[in-house]
Amino acid sequence: MNSLVKICVLLAVGSLTAYADIRTLSISKLRELQKEPCVLVHPWANWCAPCVQELPTLMPRFGAWKGVKPVVVDVGTPFAQAQFSRKWEVLLQAPFTTYLKPGYVKDPVFQRAVDSAWKGTLPYSVLYVRGVKKKAWHGTLDFDAVAREVAELCR
Repeated sequence: MNSLVKICVLLAVGSLTAYADIRTLSISKLRELQKEPCVLVHPWANWCAPCVQELPTLMPRFGAWKGVKPVVVDVGTPFAQAQFSRKWEVLLQAPFTTYLKPGYVKDPVFQRAVDSAWKGTLPYSVLYVRGVKKKAWHGTLDFDAVAREVAELCR
């Protein structure tokens, strides 16, 4: 086996291992997650400057939340591109599973599944408590304010 082939094999194996916690999020899986006791769905995209700017701050804070399941889903990057995106480095360090919107699901269909009122603008977050939408936030999150609201709504 020549050196170039060995390097390609090592890179392929390494990237498969590194990206084990990134999964596609089907609509059925999304609906299942929304039924959990307290879940915050947070779509983002790598072309959304405010999303990318807030992500490094939000990810560790989402991971530290007690009693709240974060569902962070990239709605704008195909999986192949995500593997090579530096913006995904922060997601790989998340202490929870992060998701990609499947490419076969059309944007409006996925948007309605996230929240029937969501028009696709980003940043966006929506809180579900046992399958019931409790609140949605448009724009960059003020994490401390959102955390207080979420704590109140998830009691």
